[in-house]
Formats: sequence, C-alpha cells, structure tokens
Amino acid sequence: PPRAGRRGNPVAGAPTIRRARFTRAFTLLELLVVLVIIGVVISMVSLSIGTRDRETVLSEQARRLAALINMAGEQAIVSSEPFGVRFSPTGYRFLVLDGKKWHAVSNDDLLRPRRLAAGLHITLEISGEPVPLAAAGDDLKPHVFLYTTGERTPFAATLRIGTDGPAVRVIGPFSGKVRVAGAGTEEQQ
Repeated sequence: PPRAGRRGNPVAGAPTIRRARFTRAFTLLELLVVLVIIGVVISMVSLSIGTRDRETVLSEQARRLAALINMAGEQAIVSSEPFGVRFSPTGYRFLVLDGKKWHAVSNDDLLRPRRLAAGLHITLEISGEPVPLAAAGDDLKPHVFLYTTGERTPFAATLRIGTDGPAVRVIGPFSGKVRVAGAGTEEQQ
C-alpha cells in the first residue's frame, strides 16, 4: 500500500487532499456601494445631457422665430400688406391686415400659429418697455408690426427655459434683419 511521505505529501498514486486557501472577495456591502455610485454617475450624466438638449431646443426655437419674422417682413414688402406678430407666454402667431381688421395668416403653413416646446416661455419688450403677455386668445392685435416699407416695431423677445433657466433673445431693430443672441449662440444677423 502507498504511504504518505513527509508532511502529508502523497506518494505516487495516492488521492490528493488540498487545504482550502482563503481567497479575498468583494463583500455584498462593497458591491452595493459600487452600484450606488454607478447609479449616481449615470443619473448625473443623463441630467446634463437632458439640459443640453433643452438648450439646443431653446436655440432652435429662437432661430425659427427670427427667421419667420424676417420672412413675414419680406412678405409684407412683396404683397404690400402689413403683417404683425402676436405673442403669448408660450407661443406666437402671425397676422395680416385685411382692410382695417387683423386676421390670422391662414394660407401659409410656415406662418401658422406656433407653440413653444414644453418648459419654454416668452417675455417681450417693445421699444425697451416690458409688455405683459396674455394667453393666446381671440385678441388679434399684433404686438410687433411689420410694415410694407421693411420697417418694424423695435422689439426684443426673450425665450427662456423655465423661470430662471438659460435664455435666448430674439432682437428686432426698427429696420434690418432680426437676430438671435444669448445662451451660447453666436449673435446672428
């Protein structure tokens, strides 16, 4: 029969029995802490991406407003009909003067009434004075007049995320192009 050698080493052919060695592993508490840290980091990244996306939407909305006002001003010159813009806290619409009465533009899909993206708000200044804006209703008197001569009521419309978030200004001087400034956008002519 085979015999065990020194220190319990087996002799050839004898079954081997090894001692279990102590191996270090992560505890359940350590794994939970790591998962919580990963969760916090992911939520912070997703929140910052969401804010950046909202700022992009804000900038796009301001640029669209400026482009549409410029286009409506050009239409006023070409058609020899005054146009106007009526603002509400959450949107705007274009109007055209038909005789002595203002009507919403109905024959042009680009100048249809617009509602801002959720969470965006407009404030308006006419010739440097703040103008209170009412909710969109039946009042069809424009805040900003676009004359057939290419001139307009000087205005500054501020589009803002929430009440104290980033803002972009759409600035319309008496004559010339409407431009956009603020919230990381380069001022555009």
